[in-house]
Amino acid sequence: MINTVEDAIGQIRHIQLDSEHSPEQILHMILAGGVSQSLFNVATGGHQPALQFLCRETRKISHYPVSGGIIKDDEKGRPYFSRGVKDFPANEHQNEFLGMLAASGIFFGTPVTTEQGREFTLADLADVAMKTHSDSVEEPGWSLMLFSLHPGVTSEWTNERGEIWNVERILRAACKLPFGAGSCFGTHVIEGIAFAVSRYCLERACKPNQLEGVWLEAHDYVAHAANLMGKNQKDDGSIPRCWFKEKKYPRTLKEWRESLLDIVSRRFRRARAIVYPTGHCLDALSPLSMFLVPAHPWIHAACYITADTIQSQWLRIGNELCAVTHAVHALKLLGT
Repeated sequence: MINTVEDAIGQIRHIQLDSEHSPEQILHMILAGGVSQSLFNVATGGHQPALQFLCRETRKISHYPVSGGIIKDDEKGRPYFSRGVKDFPANEHQNEFLGMLAASGIFFGTPVTTEQGREFTLADLADVAMKTHSDSVEEPGWSLMLFSLHPGVTSEWTNERGEIWNVERILRAACKLPFGAGSCFGTHVIEGIAFAVSRYCLERACKPNQLEGVWLEAHDYVAHAANLMGKNQKDDGSIPRCWFKEKKYPRTLKEWRESLLDIVSRRFRRARAIVYPTGHCLDALSPLSMFLVPAHPWIHAACYITADTIQSQWLRIGNELCAVTHAVHALKLLGT
């Protein structure tokens, strides 16, 4: 399987990333390619680091779809990532950009330039995210990834409303969400929880069987999700959109919807139907790969079908950047 996985990961080099891709697509390429990921800047006619382009260059491009670039200044002069526009998305979900950059291992001392020309770092954007964080966040996964790294998984902070926050508080609320809730079949919530638990185990030098309280609850939440993925795994090794189904047949409206979408997708766009949900499910578990893989042998079959599909069906799946990049990121952590 190793050769298949390595070949699939290598396919990412065939994507010709340039400045006309949306910020969301560029961010996903950084997730798969890491800090060394480059792109071709059409405006300057040269290659540059993709991260540098996102952090400093979009404001310089005339007629850029996100007017003034993707890093804005709020009413207090503080930097933040813009949501983008309908057909050219950027930070569509709160802390999505910063959370994914944290998961990508990006240095938060990286300099950024706002629309108004002010100089900051990614850490400054993270500080603003801490100040503005509240219970109204619609999906906590990206916030968990961000705050587990900055300020840290055991740190506390006070937002601008005077509320005291920490990762444990966000984690406790996230673990109450039903499986499948949120975008991409709820996988980003699971990834955020898994990322936080992984960081906690790393900083405290402990194993899952030594966890207590909300940290044990969080680990068990991810483990239960992994069990459901394995239970609902297809015969070919892939994971369906409705991975969170508890019973043999769908019972809720959401379960029926995802099951029907999966049937239609597998009939007309089979490569995407395999790589999109399977890659996202694997990526959701990837932060805890060292603990989960030995306990869940189904992961090997899921990695193989994902890698084999990317490799053999590249012409059909290569333009699905979000699906492919999450899959490649997962394969790097789970399949090699």
